[in-house]
Amino acid sequence: MINNSKVFDDFFVDQFAEEMKRKLDKKREEGRSGWADKKDCPHDNLVKLLREHSSKGDPVDVANFAMMLWARGEETVSRNDINFYWQMVTMLPRYSFLNIDGSVEKHENWCGEYLSRKEVLNLFEEIFQYYFTFKVCP
Repeated sequence: MINNSKVFDDFFVDQFAEEMKRKLDKKREEGRSGWADKKDCPHDNLVKLLREHSSKGDPVDVANFAMMLWARGEETVSRNDINFYWQMVTMLPRYSFLNIDGSVEKHENWCGEYLSRKEVLNLFEEIFQYYFTFKVCP
């Protein structure tokens, strides 16, 4: 016996997939194609389009870009993200840190800015999750 949740989920997945197909048809008619070719359509370009369309508000566009990345076996994060986090790690020694008790640890090459311990921990948590999840090294 199929429960109502499955019927409900399947119905809307099917409806959404039809909308995705309609949008892809429309874009092909406008001359857009080639997303499957990794040479002509690099990974970072698809990630950029996914992010740009996320802010535009059309979930069908977002789903289509996500589908393209998924079909190519790629993630929704770009190499530029990795480089950003690596730059942040290498910059940390230039900052001074505010301790919980209000004391300050200054580094010899201090750039004049402070990071709280919480900010540093949050940054490292993001970096750890990224590298652990995707197993990528810069």
